Amino acid sequence: MEDTLKLVFIDKILFDSGSTEINEKGKQLLLVVAESVRAHKDESILVEGHTDNRPLGPTLKEKFPSNWELSVARAAAVVRFLQKEGRLQPERLAAHGYSFYRPVASNKNREGRRQNRRIEIILGPSSK
Repeated sequence: MEDTLKLVFIDKILFDSGSTEINEKGKQLLLVVAESVRAHKDESILVEGHTDNRPLGPTLKEKFPSNWELSVARAAAVVRFLQKEGRLQPERLAAHGYSFYRPVASNKNREGRRQNRRIEIILGPSSK
């Protein structure tokens, strides 16, 4: 898309395996992102959560019925962090979850699944 910037965080950069809590390295990276976009109040920030197509393990299955809910929970965790810790205006933020339905690589091998487990942050003009 024209006039947009997409940041892609794959696999375990923001979340440890089986977790919806942002890890310490991820928090530091998100603070850098927030700092760099804070002054650009005319830009919206869409956070997209994506998973691979593997069934959830027993621990995640207790909390989330499917990869849909996991992808949304991770995107929402990033949005909440950007608002609270990154001090970004909430009206600029949105969270979407796509489960495994928008892969960027094959889910048939480990490297492809790793690339598909990702958070994308898309910066673009505000729709206001």
